[in-house]
Amino acid sequence: MSVDFVTKREIHTVLVSHILRQAWRISGYIIFCIGDALSNPAPTEDVLLNPKEELTREYVKGYIS
Repeated sequence: MSVDFVTKREIHTVLVSHILRQAWRISGYIIFCIGDALSNPAPTEDVLLNPKEELTREYVKGYIS
């Protein structure tokens, strides 16, 4: 016998953190914010391993904080 669990709503949580290790561990998507700059949401692995935007790259590499 197979049981399918179907949810009628999705629950999303917004976490604000400066700790990249924490973001990596618990998030599925990241939106990078610094000052008034905002990146497009992308899967966590894409943002942290291969950031496409210069500001995001600099933050992940530790050049800015």
